[in-house]
Amino acid sequence: MKHFIFLFLLVNLNIIFSQQPDAYSVSRFKTCKEAKVAAKIDFEKEKIWSDEGLQYFDVQYSSDYILFFETYFFSKYNIEFYLPVAACLTTSEMNCYAKETHRLILKKFGKDFFEVETKKAEHLFKELNRNDYSNIVNFEKRFYSLESYPKFIGNDKVIIEYIEKLFEDLDPKELEYTLDFDINGKLTEIQFKYEGKRIETPNKPNIIDEINALGDWVPGYLFGKKVKSRMKRSLTIY
Repeated sequence: MKHFIFLFLLVNLNIIFSQQPDAYSVSRFKTCKEAKVAAKIDFEKEKIWSDEGLQYFDVQYSSDYILFFETYFFSKYNIEFYLPVAACLTTSEMNCYAKETHRLILKKFGKDFFEVETKKAEHLFKELNRNDYSNIVNFEKRFYSLESYPKFIGNDKVIIEYIEKLFEDLDPKELEYTLDFDINGKLTEIQFKYEGKRIETPNKPNIIDEINALGDWVPGYLFGKKVKSRMKRSLTIY
């Protein structure tokens, strides 16, 4: 029998870079032109990932501020931030993607956008009590970066065994999957990737129902409030 080891792709330090969006896969783009086209398509779909805004906030602030900063920009403008190293942004093509995204952001929101909005975020952070930080949260959105991530109530072994059975014919490679939860901790969506490529699962509704039937999850929290959430995991098969 294959043995599975869960590798949680998150850091429980309230850091905003723990859950990287799918846009940042080194193998996604083959040319700079292709990367720029992809950036425009993502931007039009309001899937906006940027590293440029990070230079404007004060790194001496606490992890609470970092989470506040990201929540502010994502709630208001749908912009998510990432660290180039953490996101494997090491190719010229990915740099093309990042620069094009930054150009589109400034074109839409103004050349001083990051400076102005960062100051607004800092002001709110200083003026609000921590209990009021949730005032900036757009609860209609689904968050990658959380105060606490969804947690399965019970033994993770049942989830491991379910995935083991589902993909028992795979060679020993790394399987990644993304879990979406509603505000009450119910699984609403799951996506699988194998060797960096998405796996089509026609029976996905059944998979979601069966995982939900295995047990309940504690929902994701952001500043003390339950929110819709997204979490990545990888399942390494040996």
